[in-house]
Amino acid sequence: MSPGVIPLADAERIAARAQAPAPEMRATFAEDLDGLPIPSRRWLVEGWIPDRAVTLLGGDGGVGKSLLTLQLMAGVALGRDSLGVPVEQRKTFAMFCEDDEIEVHIRCKAVLEGFGATFANAGGFAWAARSGLENVLMSFPSSGNDPGKPTRIYHELRQRVLSFGARLVIVDTVADTFGGNENFRSQVRGFVGMLRNLANEIDGAVVLTAHPSVAGQQTGTGLSGSTAWNNSVRSRLYLTRPPAKDGEGDPDARVLKRMKSNYAGIGDEIKMTWRNGVLVPESVPGALDRMAANAKADREFLDYLARVIAQGDSVSHLPSPSYAPAVMSKRFAEEGARKGELEKAMARLLNSGKVRVEEDGPPSKRRKRLVLAGVSA
Repeated sequence: MSPGVIPLADAERIAARAQAPAPEMRATFAEDLDGLPIPSRRWLVEGWIPDRAVTLLGGDGGVGKSLLTLQLMAGVALGRDSLGVPVEQRKTFAMFCEDDEIEVHIRCKAVLEGFGATFANAGGFAWAARSGLENVLMSFPSSGNDPGKPTRIYHELRQRVLSFGARLVIVDTVADTFGGNENFRSQVRGFVGMLRNLANEIDGAVVLTAHPSVAGQQTGTGLSGSTAWNNSVRSRLYLTRPPAKDGEGDPDARVLKRMKSNYAGIGDEIKMTWRNGVLVPESVPGALDRMAANAKADREFLDYLARVIAQGDSVSHLPSPSYAPAVMSKRFAEEGARKGELEKAMARLLNSGKVRVEEDGPPSKRRKRLVLAGVSA
């Protein structure tokens, strides 16, 4: 039997076990994952804002965190670099609780001009400016142990986001939308959990902004009251002004720091300068190099797959004699094809839908093979 092919008896056992009712929770068994391709972790902004998770963006009052989220939205909607890093183009939606429509309109014009775009180019870019309105997304009873309840405003936000098709949602700010007591960790976790469910539902990212406490500003941690905020989110960023040197500081200078990430290192920062109504980031060589290398590997995988198919051969996403990365690394070795990079590229392309698995053949001998999206093998 070919390596990576699950015997019929084992396949039936695995399927039965997965469907069997469990008294408390369903479980994943490591042996069941044998032979399956390893999925790649997905990011909105690699290393900074993960998909299917909540990112907390803290910032001192007036430092420009709302402006930064507006720039992030515009960059993503236009498919341009955001935070100095390439991003995937997608629709975006924001709930701005501290600014009215006029202020967002003014800022948005400057932001779009910074990208060389106009309002006519921004079809995937929308927001609700709700300054002075009721904006609580989750309310809580008096007891800290009781679960919170999504409000009518949350359900309106959710429906608006889903109907628009947004895959980046900005909630600005915690102070306006969290109806609980942050000293109750269960309430904070419940609120973040509700937004994480939204991130999963849209298959995208949710960014929640917050003002740091006085202690958070003084210590440079950017924390906002309870540490439950830091513990509940998967990524936490802090926008601040760099410390002054010799008593003098640049009033236009900003720095975005990565304070926490479950999926990347901490301590990285992006330096920015306020200029003509927008925050202009310096380049992020490490992230840019990584993104460029990934994009190159993805292009090579697509090219190799097209050539393999044109030669009349089939390749698989599962470890076997026809395992695509192995076949390609041997067939195109002189062109620098490397199995490890091709494996990562295959996972990214399967997740993005640019490559898919097609099944054909008679019922008694079905087979699966990789094809380019929109093209039948």
